[in-house]
Amino acid sequence: TWIKGCTGIYCELFAIWCGLALTWDIGAREVLCGTDCLEVFLAIRNGDFNMAHQGGDILIEIQEILQGHPYSN
Repeated sequence: TWIKGCTGIYCELFAIWCGLALTWDIGAREVLCGTDCLEVFLAIRNGDFNMAHQGGDILIEIQEILQGHPYSN
């Protein structure tokens, strides 16, 4: 039974969040993160939280990490 998938923008945001969360856990605070998705790059850079249907919740978590706030699991 198919329960949930991870495609497109949501998957890209999830991968970035996971990478940032892992580096935060080991104490790294200066991380270079790359993406080949312009829409995701612009959403993170501009704080575009109107992407709620495409991963706005994860975008908020990414913004919190980038602002130096610890994330919550």
